[in-house]
Amino acid sequence: MKKFVLLFALTLLFSCLNISTDITGLSMVEPSIDNPEKPWSYGARSTTVIGLPFAPEPVQVTYDGAIYTRYAELAFFYGKEKSPVIMRQRNFKEGWMPIVQGSWVADGVEYSLELFSSAQNPDSSCLNTVQYAKFSAKNLSDSPKSVSFGGFARGSGGDYRLGGLKEPISAGDSFAFDNNIFSRNGKAIFTYSGEPSLEAVNGSTYNGQFSAGDFGVKDSTATGLVVYSKQLGAGQESSAFFKMERIPQPLDSNNTAQNLGVTADEFARHLAITEDYWKSLITSEVNFQIPEQRVNDTWKASMVHLLLATRTQNGVRRQGSGLPYDSLFLNDFVDMRMAYDVYGLPGMVKENFHWLVKNQLEDGMFIDVSLSHGSPILASHGQALYSLSHHFVITNGSDSAKQYLSLVKGGAEWIISEHRKNPNGLLRPSIPYDNEMIKGCYTSHNLWGLLGLRSAIRFARLIGEEDLAAKWEIAEKSYSKAVHDALDRTWEQKGYFAPGLDSYITGPAARAGFAHYRTDQEWENNMLFYPSEVLTKDDQRIFVTLEKIRKMKYREGIMTYRNGQHLHQYITLNQAHQYMAIGQQEQALMDLYSVLLHNGSTHEGFENLIEPWGNRTADPSCPPPHGWAAAKTALFIRNMMVREEGGSAGLDASGRGIVLFSLISPSWVDAGKVLAVENAVVEHGRLSATLKFREDGFTADLSGKFHTQPAWIAIPVPWFATVNEIKVDGKVVAPAGREIKFLPDTKRVEVTWSLDSSKMNSGFAKMLLNYRSEFTFVENPGDYETGKGRMEPFVTDEEKTMYLEPLSFELVKKAFVHEFNRRFQIHSQKGGRIVKVCPPRI
Repeated sequence: MKKFVLLFALTLLFSCLNISTDITGLSMVEPSIDNPEKPWSYGARSTTVIGLPFAPEPVQVTYDGAIYTRYAELAFFYGKEKSPVIMRQRNFKEGWMPIVQGSWVADGVEYSLELFSSAQNPDSSCLNTVQYAKFSAKNLSDSPKSVSFGGFARGSGGDYRLGGLKEPISAGDSFAFDNNIFSRNGKAIFTYSGEPSLEAVNGSTYNGQFSAGDFGVKDSTATGLVVYSKQLGAGQESSAFFKMERIPQPLDSNNTAQNLGVTADEFARHLAITEDYWKSLITSEVNFQIPEQRVNDTWKASMVHLLLATRTQNGVRRQGSGLPYDSLFLNDFVDMRMAYDVYGLPGMVKENFHWLVKNQLEDGMFIDVSLSHGSPILASHGQALYSLSHHFVITNGSDSAKQYLSLVKGGAEWIISEHRKNPNGLLRPSIPYDNEMIKGCYTSHNLWGLLGLRSAIRFARLIGEEDLAAKWEIAEKSYSKAVHDALDRTWEQKGYFAPGLDSYITGPAARAGFAHYRTDQEWENNMLFYPSEVLTKDDQRIFVTLEKIRKMKYREGIMTYRNGQHLHQYITLNQAHQYMAIGQQEQALMDLYSVLLHNGSTHEGFENLIEPWGNRTADPSCPPPHGWAAAKTALFIRNMMVREEGGSAGLDASGRGIVLFSLISPSWVDAGKVLAVENAVVEHGRLSATLKFREDGFTADLSGKFHTQPAWIAIPVPWFATVNEIKVDGKVVAPAGREIKFLPDTKRVEVTWSLDSSKMNSGFAKMLLNYRSEFTFVENPGDYETGKGRMEPFVTDEEKTMYLEPLSFELVKKAFVHEFNRRFQIHSQKGGRIVKVCPPRI
């Protein structure tokens, strides 16, 4: 999503640079920033967050390992020269809990940092979270070593911190150490352990309270340095502990006179509480098991990032969209809502219903005030109606649903009214507010509108409003025909399903001052089968549309915005969802792996504003983690494991079934590996399934607790497999097509298959061909037809024999690194700009 962030090129102000004689054009980051032994991070400078759900503001952990709260920053250094930490390839604990860990080795010493927000009393402490840090040094050598490390405060390091200081430092500000607390103007910035050496500013011993003016302290000046100097024997380790509240609190007798600093026991106690909190929240209700760590960690970490994008403001709780966009957007919420529901967290959904109530107009239209900047234009009405209605469908919440009937009724009848009064039978035209950026009837508005109306019918049936449901069904048939007719006309005109239906306006005529490349963007016009089921999945026009979008708009294996100008990570999953649902499994997996490739090392996703094949850094105004990216990723992985399908998006219950294990990667099928769905929330109730791979196939055991019986359950056959035999509860059944379909009371499915290694092991060369088939930035849309600006694809004979291994995240990473290095070599030979990543100076 692009919400009209002020665009500007990433400046050199905050980076270490080696600039050649040619300083024009693209800048590329040095590939040497990537340590292959550390967790992969696409972002050269990537921000992650810690904290608790419903904290008023996020707590940022920067690429240099600092904790930044917009009130103060706690940062760290190591070595006798006080080298600033750089920790861009850090990780979450166990791969997904928001306990940030990082380590590095210098001069025979291993340094490590662990940072987290305490989850003690989360409902109250979320309002002012307490952050803990453990900084350790371990002598790796066989002889004693003198080591030095420590921490310090400053207002802000400046580089890649979102948001300025709420209280900038002025010359009269006073700073002091008092019983293991460093304070500014009588408020505690951080607490520390032990008896380190103290410095007012770098190199100046602390001799008592001082003012900012005494040392020329600015917002970025390192103050209150605590220096731990230790003599460590061979293999010996020493640790220092720190504590920092998000909002500094006044000093009093409770935290000064008796303060003993932060102890190891206190840190360990809060760490254990925090681990238990997140494990209970994320994995106790619904769980998935995937035999590839990057994927398995991602769904859990994505839910963490989504939860950490929630806010409490003026005593009211709501969802936000993460660091760059703190507001609640209804078009973002459609995926967030679904993610919460399917992962067993429906309470998080209801926290936001007040937003729907508040933003429904008298005529029934929901307005997306954050997206439309308060204007009553059509933007996310169908998404809002679907979110509200389907929440009760999937949770089977008929009792509590009744109180929202008036909201649903207003939203459904607004669609029906629009259909009846507009000549083409569609929802009203809109303006280029964002997303697709057209003037006319949006394809996505009508896909979501039809899904919203269908979900409202299901809602009405759920609460016993049969007459209302029947009335809306008549209108749905008419509106559905109008949407299909418009799609047919658009197909005839455009040769694919474009962002707008029928004729629509783009470029400066649509929005003054906007060139064509800033309008007419592919967004949700591709969501033709999932979740809308407007078309059937065997309609070849869906595949043609997906491939046309891929050919035009993919770079680095993911979608772009503004015709290839900037990468756009999470809208790639709109494509991937369709590929998965229509059975194009290999492409869906490549898209998923490419999305994960563009995450940071704590699985944080970004939105936009990164130039392809460049510095791998989002504009500082739009850093990760992005809440909608997290929701889309978590939802995709769930749907990959289990999803509902059929019956016109559930309107016809007799055709609604469940698809298990839609995507099976060739790297998962080794004998003994397991795919598992544990207590998954589905529209029909709960479902568990365990698929164990054998040398010659797999065995799947199923257990369902359904309040409504699904019409069928299916497991698609992977594209690289040929089925030889199927047994369902011990009885042999004949293979039919590319799906193994069976009744919902089935307990065991046994499949014997043959695998085609040529299909399993061709991913590396395919990725290179994809990278080398891209269009560059296209200002003139006509260039897509002529092929101007598109590379001539090639793969060398040597590359065809490289990495002949099953498709996996690691393989996609190898292909990307290989291609990035190739382009970097050409770039540097031509004298292009080269960016190095360095931490802010102390």
